[in-house]
Amino acid sequence: KSHIQLHDLTHPVNPNLSIALQRLRLPDRERVVWIDALCIDQSSTSEKTSQVRMMRDIYDRASRVVVWLGPSDSTSKMCADFLRNVALMPFANRQAEEDWLVGFMNDPSNDVVWKALFDFTRREYWRRMWIVQEIVTAKKLVVYCGRDELFWDEVLKFMYLVYENPAALSKHRRPEMVTRFMNVCDGLLPANLNNMKKSEGRHGSLWANLSFFRYYRCTDERDKVFFFKNDF
Repeated sequence: KSHIQLHDLTHPVNPNLSIALQRLRLPDRERVVWIDALCIDQSSTSEKTSQVRMMRDIYDRASRVVVWLGPSDSTSKMCADFLRNVALMPFANRQAEEDWLVGFMNDPSNDVVWKALFDFTRREYWRRMWIVQEIVTAKKLVVYCGRDELFWDEVLKFMYLVYENPAALSKHRRPEMVTRFMNVCDGLLPANLNNMKKSEGRHGSLWANLSFFRYYRCTDERDKVFFFKNDF
């Protein structure tokens, strides 16, 4: 455990949160943040229950929601730089997207980029149940990975390019890599848009959502009940 000073009291926090707080700290002024692990009494079932009902409103009213993926590693900067560069590419049409993807995917020198992308998407954050509420509700979402910072649209751009160009994927020299990455897209894109879009004013069936979210994790498995009760 690490420790921080909170209202002149020493408070234990996990090491990952300690690193995140240091990363988010501004050098010249205060920054107001809401962090469930600190702002909700985790030892009080009644408080957690009441706060869970308000979490959608909290994320909805926040000026921005921060995704903290953890400290940098050997590939995170490469991944962040790549995602930013792709987000800036002005593709004229779907054919231009496909042509670029085919060239990118069949260049062996880009295998290191693929590894960086897989390392990025395998981080524990993406498997947490409550991220769905954070991502869907937030007006502005910013992703931090160590010293790197990405807007949510920058994270999604390449995934949508891959997801929406099946013709390009069929020309990949390593089809097993495409399959792995499509599985990643299935895990992230529906949480943002596809699975969570309302259809005729209602979410998809409870069975469909239970099936999709079965691989998402909660510290306490009972939190999945609160999640569906609160969001569906």
